[in-house]
Amino acid sequence: MQPIRELEANIVFSKTARGQEEVLTRSHGLAARHRQVLILINGARSLGTIAEIIPASELAEIVGFLLEARFIEPAQGAESSSRAAVITATSVSASGDTVAKVKEFMVASAQSCLGLLAVDVIRQIEIAQDKPALMTAVAQWHMALRESREGKRLAGPYLDQVRIALAAGGMES
Repeated sequence: MQPIRELEANIVFSKTARGQEEVLTRSHGLAARHRQVLILINGARSLGTIAEIIPASELAEIVGFLLEARFIEPAQGAESSSRAAVITATSVSASGDTVAKVKEFMVASAQSCLGLLAVDVIRQIEIAQDKPALMTAVAQWHMALRESREGKRLAGPYLDQVRIALAAGGMES
């Protein structure tokens, strides 16, 4: 993954209403590192400043996700939204094999939320080689998460993350 370029280091983002809600209520179930970045984004700090705390390669990916999921937006008067799009494009193009990363995320979340019940779901995820098979695996994974005690509150946000990643990687139409 490419680090944030010098031009992008000057970009300043602010939280949207959705982002502010997430900070206050944790209602969208962001991963800890995503939430940490969201908290650091305050409408005044540049990405370069935040990259002193979070590694730039990781930051680019997280900011891309937060933008796509509408948790953040370019700060008023700071940088143009076209520059913000550069970050999203950079994080997507630099992310390597999107489908493999999505499958890794799905397997990890199934293991952590479903425990021993994850075996069948993980098998479906791992054997999925094309879009229809992966979409079937996504549906089964999401349903299993929704029905589990641990995954119930995370199922929706996790599905959103998977959909955004697959759409950005050119998987969804």
